[in-house]
Amino acid sequence: MLDFGAAGSAVSSGHHLVTSGVTGSVEVIGNNLTFGENVQSGDLLKRDWMSGDGNGRIVIRVPHGVWTVNMTLGNDDNSNNGVDVTTPDYMVRSNLYVVAGANVQVLFTDLQEDEIIINLETEDSWSIRSIELSNGQIAIDPGASSYSYDFGRIKNPVESGFVGISGNSWGDVFWSTPVITVQDYITPLRGVSVDVAYNGLYTGGIANIGMLSHKLPNGVWNLDMTACAAHFAVVDMAVYAEGNLIRSGINTAAESTYRFNEDVTVTDGVLNLEFQGTAWGVAFMRLTKVADVIGPDSLDSGATVDDWRSNLVINETDSITNFGLRPMLVNFDRFRFNAGKVEVPLTPFVVKVNADNDFTVVAVGETRTDYSLGYNAYPFGVDLHGGGHSVLLASGDTLAFGFLDANAGGADSTDSVVSFDLGGKEIYYSGGLASDDSGSVVVGQAPILGLNTITNLQRDYKFAIDYSTASLGSQSIGLAVTNRAELGSWKSSLVIDKTNRYINNTEHTSYVHPKSFSFYAAQITSPVTPIVIKIEGWGIENYKVVAIGDTIESYQLGENTVQFSSSPMPPVVVEPDGVLAFGFINAHPDGSGATPCPIPFDTVSETENAVIHSGGPWALHSAKLALWAAFVPGDTTYANQGRAYSFKTYFDVTSAQLFADAEDANISVDEVLVGSPGQLAQPVPNYDTLVSKGIRPRNIVRENAHANDGPPPYSTASCRVTSDHPRQGNHALLFEILAMPGEGKQRCEFKLGSFDWDIDDPTSGYYHAFSFRFDSQFFGNPGSRFFTLNQITQSAALTGPGYDGFHQVNKLQLRTSTDPSRVKLISQTLYGNSVDYPFSYQGQENTYEVAEIEKDVWYDIIIGSRYDLNGDGGGFLNIWLKKASETEYTAFNGAPNGRVGFVGGSQVGGKSLGVYKGFDNQRYRIYYDEIRQGPLFSDVDIRQYPNLSEQVILTSEGVIAIAPPSDLSMDSDNDSLPDFLEYALGYDVCVPNLSPSYVLINADDSRHLVFREASLMPGFDYDLEYSTNLIDWDSVGGAPAVMLNPDGSEEVVLRMNSDVTSAEKVFMRLSVSHGFEL
Repeated sequence: MLDFGAAGSAVSSGHHLVTSGVTGSVEVIGNNLTFGENVQSGDLLKRDWMSGDGNGRIVIRVPHGVWTVNMTLGNDDNSNNGVDVTTPDYMVRSNLYVVAGANVQVLFTDLQEDEIIINLETEDSWSIRSIELSNGQIAIDPGASSYSYDFGRIKNPVESGFVGISGNSWGDVFWSTPVITVQDYITPLRGVSVDVAYNGLYTGGIANIGMLSHKLPNGVWNLDMTACAAHFAVVDMAVYAEGNLIRSGINTAAESTYRFNEDVTVTDGVLNLEFQGTAWGVAFMRLTKVADVIGPDSLDSGATVDDWRSNLVINETDSITNFGLRPMLVNFDRFRFNAGKVEVPLTPFVVKVNADNDFTVVAVGETRTDYSLGYNAYPFGVDLHGGGHSVLLASGDTLAFGFLDANAGGADSTDSVVSFDLGGKEIYYSGGLASDDSGSVVVGQAPILGLNTITNLQRDYKFAIDYSTASLGSQSIGLAVTNRAELGSWKSSLVIDKTNRYINNTEHTSYVHPKSFSFYAAQITSPVTPIVIKIEGWGIENYKVVAIGDTIESYQLGENTVQFSSSPMPPVVVEPDGVLAFGFINAHPDGSGATPCPIPFDTVSETENAVIHSGGPWALHSAKLALWAAFVPGDTTYANQGRAYSFKTYFDVTSAQLFADAEDANISVDEVLVGSPGQLAQPVPNYDTLVSKGIRPRNIVRENAHANDGPPPYSTASCRVTSDHPRQGNHALLFEILAMPGEGKQRCEFKLGSFDWDIDDPTSGYYHAFSFRFDSQFFGNPGSRFFTLNQITQSAALTGPGYDGFHQVNKLQLRTSTDPSRVKLISQTLYGNSVDYPFSYQGQENTYEVAEIEKDVWYDIIIGSRYDLNGDGGGFLNIWLKKASETEYTAFNGAPNGRVGFVGGSQVGGKSLGVYKGFDNQRYRIYYDEIRQGPLFSDVDIRQYPNLSEQVILTSEGVIAIAPPSDLSMDSDNDSLPDFLEYALGYDVCVPNLSPSYVLINADDSRHLVFREASLMPGFDYDLEYSTNLIDWDSVGGAPAVMLNPDGSEEVVLRMNSDVTSAEKVFMRLSVSHGFEL
């Protein structure tokens, strides 16, 4: 920047003074050169200047490039008469007249190697005040994920966060057509004048075409562009990207804009845009990376198409590896290829690389036959043959991509499709000359190979699969945080962005943890409160508030980024296909404090960006927010308004196959529910266990309501898998309730499923069991009117209101203990006849104290129930409880003071465990493990064998509580496995192909078995069987002898007196039943 004047004159900030005698990079040549001084003359401050007579020349030495020269001609004392401004190559301005005291700016662009030469020619005199030089070079950051541009003159103001593109831009971004006009937009749209580049209404055969080139990394980019032609109308504008038409028929009125966005693909490192039309113009452009490209550098037609009729091709070189520590979600967008043949099925697929030439198919795209010769691009597909278009890629895992010249099953292959060049990438290749030589792909299996397979072929196949990745760490949703054109006039605005959303497109539940909120403030007015919304259906009544951030009272003009919440908050649980939206209210959550909204917006079409906008012109018109409920609308609500607001929400996502927390993202169901590996891995017939069924999100019931709010779907009640404090495996289920004041109930329960009692089978009963542990650090003393761990509902079939049916609920409740380290466990039964629906309990409420439970200790509990269908006393609700470290259960009658069951009607029941309680503003953590259910007590018995090795446990099955032989080291059959282990295992592991059974090997001639009864409850039958070959079993018969031990427990002695000699090996097993036919 150059100022001309006398020595010592003041200069503008950033300018350099050019005066008499100065040499170097600036040289002034002319006649009678005079350098004026900045002096005061009355009230007028005369500005610096340089003048000369006749012809003058200014030489400015500059680096090579495209330069814009902005000259200011003028003199406060004398006029300029008939001045021509030229360069050695062309006339810039001719015959300029500038009166004394005035200025004229001369702006031109010059491409020079090393110097700019400006000639000033006149028959009189000339004068100049300053010269500003601007270099239009643009150098992009190749690692950036977005680029934003503002078109116009090089000196025009540029939007915050944007880079200016002028007619003289060069380098990584440049115009390749010379006839480009740039100027200020006359009407201020955004608080500053909007400048544009345009071609308008040219005639005489000059095509209205503009071509812009942008160096850009390969990938799929979203092009967000605003068309505008200043005070001209845009007429029939069309936009091409890489030679492909992406938008046409754009028409606007003068001083109006049209905004659109399209995805474009770059494969050669340069994006070429072409603008056509009777009159076209562009004002803004943003490029945002949406997907990477796996494949060759170019998809230009390859030289060759293979002569095999079937090809299974995997590109082993171009692959994706998750180098992060967290799982990464990979979304497959498009399949692109160059076809040398047509009308042949073509199927894309993705494989996980296990090792060299070892793959597992993880996704299969849609088979295509509707393509054309040459370049093609299609969605990866929605018909995914059992796979998905998203894959959760674990840390360290690698994906590779391929295609099949056939359908996924290998059929209908008649020719090769994709062209290639020899050399280049290493290809895994399988197929053959005949159609039936094809391979095939099935999700979850290795690729099924064709007739011939080559593992190290060098070919550069012309195919690619576009993909995007979402680390299960930080993500963001929203538009660019920048100044925009308009500010709302309402004093109250609730805004929810319906277009930019988070969708859980995995098959697993996700946890969303809001982290920060960013917004642009064009004015400082009302407070701003960020929110997260769960969209559960059509209509604003299905937009439920699931997270409310801190109200932001203090912020600054321009961009602001603040913590979403300064206090811990539970994650937002999002099931597969669940949708979250994000927004804000310019008020406190209750609607108070609203004044005009500080966040600006652009008016756009609803299809471009739709928002819910609720509020009104006055503060009292504000909407209101409450957690876990739909927002309360303001005075006026627009459900589908086209506005692009400047805000963005940042959050973390953790995902799991079950209810995993961030630490346990990929655990198996068996590991959660079976602490000892393999225990109950081979369930008995009719065994209905979660090990085999698996945990599913639909089995979790959550409820957390304030008074009159209704049952919101997500709450401060949560269930997840954790590695903290497992019972005896690696993981446990953690149910947690956060402290919250209020009225109503908090619930997070796991439904074990409903079951039926057959009215024709009066012997039906059912058992379920689980282990539980109260966390002393996060477990207050229960203060609500109810606190339920487990409940069994039993009822007659209901046909509607007024049906007089019996209904009963058996619960395990918690009550406060006088010892703060303990909690009372209460059995509670509610029963009665239902006169009106829903039920009202009109009968007696029985409560029975089971035990006081210590915190931080694992307990095992078994609950058995059976209806007394005929009122003859045969029903029971029994509870067996022990510490995990103990070997024996203590039995309790869970309903000692009343009947269990009822007469008449079809009977149904259901079981659940977890936390179901009233509000008491306390936090609770309960761990559950070893969850199981079945028709037999032995099906659900929870045992722990601390003295057995893991190898032995892997072959074991649960056993009833029986005492071991007195001599633990005895090995009666001399097979190196002590009798005690064979006894505990339930069978002789050294004998192959045996069904597990309870077996004792005993060399005592009396052949007797002494054991402690598992329960003091009546109704158990015992039988002792013996065998000499472990195939044929005979009953000993006879009634057992019962002895009473000093501790009050019973011992049962079963004795066999047979003719079997002591030299023979005798196997004995115990059979236990419950006194009725099962």
